[in-house]
Amino acid sequence: MKWPGRQPRLPGPVLAMLQVPPDERVLAWGSTDRAGGTQTVVAAATDRALYVQETGERIPWEQIVKATWDEPVLDVTRQAADGRTLPVLRVRVETPNDLPAAVRERVTDSVIVSERRDLGGGAKALFVARRLGDDVRWTVVFDAGLDHEDPALRAAADATLAELRSSLGI
Repeated sequence: MKWPGRQPRLPGPVLAMLQVPPDERVLAWGSTDRAGGTQTVVAAATDRALYVQETGERIPWEQIVKATWDEPVLDVTRQAADGRTLPVLRVRVETPNDLPAAVRERVTDSVIVSERRDLGGGAKALFVARRLGDDVRWTVVFDAGLDHEDPALRAAADATLAELRSSLGI
């Protein structure tokens, strides 16, 4: 019996192709029509990450700064460990099922705090605290055009982050 609004389980070969480990639970996925009328799973959302078949990427939820859905395209903005915003990953999903909703829920559920702060001299950055299991991970997303390697800018961001962490107790 199929429950209303629920997708059937992904077949084992699809899980293997996406390289989803057995300890992650698939929440939703989307597919795209291929030649010959077949459908191919192009992305899957698990309890821990977004898997994108085309690029072979596993993107943990805490690395996704923003995800937008404009049918049939899911745009994913990611952040590198050093604070750089990576190019937007565009995934064409012709049969989205519950994928856009699952991505939105996971990204927003991981955020504890999100505050935009002035760093001085007109420079601004977004400071985000996210759940990472039992830990909290802070990231700083500098406005476009700012040099994230500028020592003065990094020092201002570090001071702002310390003040924010102290004031929030996180």
